[in-house]
Amino acid sequence: MLLLLVELSLRLILGAPVAPTPFLRARWNMAGPAFRQRGELVVPRYQQQDMVGPFAREPQPGVPRIFVLGGSSIRAGSRIPAEHEAPGRLQELLFAAGQPAEVINLGRPALDSQHHLEVLREAVAFQPDLLVLYMGHNDLGNTALEDRYGTVGASLGLRVRLLLGRLASYTLLERVLHPKSGLMDRGRADGARVDPVIEAQRLGAQAGTKRDCPLDDPRRGLAARDLEDNLVAMAALAEEVGAGVVMVTPVSDWVNSAPLGSACPELLVDASPPEHPYRSGEPRLSAQALAAALEYAPDCPELLFERGRARLKLGEAGAYEDLRAAMEGDPLPLRATRAMTDAVRAAAERSGARLVDLEVLAERDHRAPPPAWFRDAVHLSAQGHAVLAEAVLPVVREELGLGSPAPTSRTSRSR
Repeated sequence: MLLLLVELSLRLILGAPVAPTPFLRARWNMAGPAFRQRGELVVPRYQQQDMVGPFAREPQPGVPRIFVLGGSSIRAGSRIPAEHEAPGRLQELLFAAGQPAEVINLGRPALDSQHHLEVLREAVAFQPDLLVLYMGHNDLGNTALEDRYGTVGASLGLRVRLLLGRLASYTLLERVLHPKSGLMDRGRADGARVDPVIEAQRLGAQAGTKRDCPLDDPRRGLAARDLEDNLVAMAALAEEVGAGVVMVTPVSDWVNSAPLGSACPELLVDASPPEHPYRSGEPRLSAQALAAALEYAPDCPELLFERGRARLKLGEAGAYEDLRAAMEGDPLPLRATRAMTDAVRAAAERSGARLVDLEVLAERDHRAPPPAWFRDAVHLSAQGHAVLAEAVLPVVREELGLGSPAPTSRTSRSR
């Protein structure tokens, strides 16, 4: 009765509660500042082995400073030299247009918008003129790979462990029972350093992380909501220091990359396996077997991909619709879905940031992002990085007051 009275009183004062939201469980811990200052240089220590290089603490007079943030699609995922990645390409294009600029690649594999928001809280101290944000893949992917959203009980348990971790006896006991636990500043027996992000994903998988995230899983909506909110928060940080923001919708290869998860393996038992986990050339089922399977499971992503590839080869209608639906329904969602691209668009509208809708440009010119843009399902090829740089170039020039329309008070900045 007492609890009921308390609940009614709180509802009268605060109003009815919204739907319960799971706690965000961010397993990546930098264990210190993201940047280290070494004299007049700034070292992005969070990038570890993927660091492009230190940069000057103070920007050069008259040379705009641009920070580009994103996951492995921005830095190190394509396994090409940094100068051929989109930030390096953008700097080259600006220089060719007669505008020297300092384009600093702050990307890092496996990081999502929650991580980059923390990075940016420190990065704005280094006086950027403009931010270019390309993210969305990892927000959804980490939801599945790292079980990003926990329960109240899990959150309380984590906080108890953090509190107990201040005790020497608890720390000693944990080392004895879990000699391989801990993510930062550890080495392997062979002397190699442990990547904290990859280690977090490995430990999450060992702990029984629920990797499948079907279309009706509420975690998808939570990931899209948090992506939008984090992007808006980044824009607010930029505004505080007088910097502009360009947001870019992420693109994925959904034409030539099969679903990464498995929603209906029993219907593909007689199919030959794909040659590569990200790629599939020829359809693996006969037309008759595929039609029969689709009658039984019309929404199966693997079957939709098979039919889409067959239709594309024959030039039949509906091929792209099938292929896009296969990506949207992928139960291991490492590629950005419509919900994630819509979140980027909504964040740009809410914050007043400039939007480069790379997905719309791709579909307008090619009906879908061309497979030649990618090395795999999400990582851009050298051509894809060049396309990204060329797409943002006109907007970057406008934001820096270098092209039409004439710069406004928002793009004309003084220090």
